[in-house]
Formats: sequence, structure tokens, C-alpha cells
Amino acid sequence: MLAGWLIAILLATPSPVLSPLIPIAHAEEKVWTEEMVKELARDTAKEYGLHTQKFLHTLNCENLFRAKGQSEHINEKGEREMSFGAAQIHIPSHSTISQEQAEDPEFAIKWMAEKWSKGDAYLWSCWLRYTAEGWPEYRL
Repeated sequence: MLAGWLIAILLATPSPVLSPLIPIAHAEEKVWTEEMVKELARDTAKEYGLHTQKFLHTLNCENLFRAKGQSEHINEKGEREMSFGAAQIHIPSHSTISQEQAEDPEFAIKWMAEKWSKGDAYLWSCWLRYTAEGWPEYRL
């Protein structure tokens, strides 16, 4: 009985000697390919009843279906624009969203779809450009 308690205490107490024997599980970060982002965008556009091709073309134009990355656009101050992720969410304009959220396609694409469903597609510069100049005819 005493041996059982002693073993339980040793296992419950962190020890540099015992630590290497106990495997530590780490959550693996999902690595998003462009095709995975595109598929998520297509499914999300359909779920929200959006014009799928316009949604896809906008995401393709904004960040080429890449999950991460900062905008290459240089603002009037000579600095890179603070827009991130697949949906290129402009962090200074949406201060409740973190860069980590913006670079999470599941969050960013859903957030973008919600904005579009409320009539706020104009927030994306590529949507504005395509609306003014014409949408690409090829399907994504």
C-alpha cells in the first residue's frame, strides 16, 4: 500500500529525472496549402450564399489563396500595409482581430464571408477593382 502511494506521488511530481520518460504531446499546427484555402473559400461562399467566383477571385487577387502573409502594398507613409492572411484583413481597421486570427484561414474566410453577406465586400481592394474594371471570366 505504501509503495503504491509512493509511486503515485513520484509520478505526480515533476522531476528532471522522470520528465524524459513521460512523452509530451504538442498540437501540430495545420499547414494550409493554397488548394486547401481555395476549397475552404469555395465551401464557405456556398454556405453563405455568396457569388462563389467573385469570392474566389477576390481571395486569389488579395493573397493567391495563401493562408499567411502580409500585404505587399506600400502605403502613403512608405510602409507595408498591415493586412494579413488569406483574406488580407487590415488589422488597424479591425482592431479586435489579431494577426494570428487573420492568418488562420478558418477564421479569416468565415469573417470575410460574414462581411460580404452584410454588403461589406467593398472593404477588399480587389473587389473594388474588379467591380470597376470587370471580373475575370475564367473559373477558379
